[in-house]
Amino acid sequence: MNSQKELNRKLMKQCNVPRDRIIMDRPPPLSVMVSDYAYTNMERIRLAALMGDDELTFPMSSGTTNAWGAVSPGC
Repeated sequence: MNSQKELNRKLMKQCNVPRDRIIMDRPPPLSVMVSDYAYTNMERIRLAALMGDDELTFPMSSGTTNAWGAVSPGC
């Protein structure tokens, strides 16, 4: 979560990217066990944004669903 905040901060201050042009994209999990961690991390970011953290109030995109098919070839 801290790395996402730092990236957002640098995009806005150092690269002059406007807030309305930022979409956070968490990396997809590598396995099913890691997907729980990725989901938890996304939830922590979402809850922090809802509680007023301005550095995390951005739309979020995630390829988490793509990883499920890669792990379970029988699906």
